[in-house]
Amino acid sequence: MKILVDPGHGGSDPGAINRRFGFAEKDFALDLGKKIVEALVEAAPGAEVRMTREEDRFLSLGERVEISKDFASDVFLSVHHNARPEGSVAWPGFEFESFYRRGLALGSAFRLGAALNRAVLAAVEAHGMRARDRGVKEAGFAVLRASGDAILAEYGFITDDEEALFLLQDEHRSLLAVATAEAVVGYSEWNSIGRDET
Repeated sequence: MKILVDPGHGGSDPGAINRRFGFAEKDFALDLGKKIVEALVEAAPGAEVRMTREEDRFLSLGERVEISKDFASDVFLSVHHNARPEGSVAWPGFEFESFYRRGLALGSAFRLGAALNRAVLAAVEAHGMRARDRGVKEAGFAVLRASGDAILAEYGFITDDEEALFLLQDEHRSLLAVATAEAVVGYSEWNSIGRDET
């Protein structure tokens, strides 16, 4: 099993920014991405796990897809944090959603997204914070053309102060990483069994 973790944005592209605290999405995504890799290595020692970027540098969307194809990833996870339109009302809690490539049948990529949603939100709720599932959705994001089952995951709204402060805590990012790894490993085991039976 080859797993590629793709921290969104980077370098000259900061992604979403929390104006009150000055937090940039690219920094949170990179740190969370590293923690996800660490959790995956521990949870699935037989898997080959890599990152598209391990430092604050810019990568085009096309470069990210090419990295995945060169690696021949079985799972591609693009790590992001959401941004709410200016003037809209924040929901009091942590929100999570995932996206798979538009036009695909409700197959393994959708199931991977659903597994991520369940695991991450359960971990957040177990930690005492309200959590809301924003669903598993189709999207035309360029990175979803990556090799393997490709998912873009939005780990909370960095533009909302409550969620940004939650993400600021190292232990909370570790909690999200472990939940993500557990979901990916569980999905991989299910997918392997399903292929063996066909």
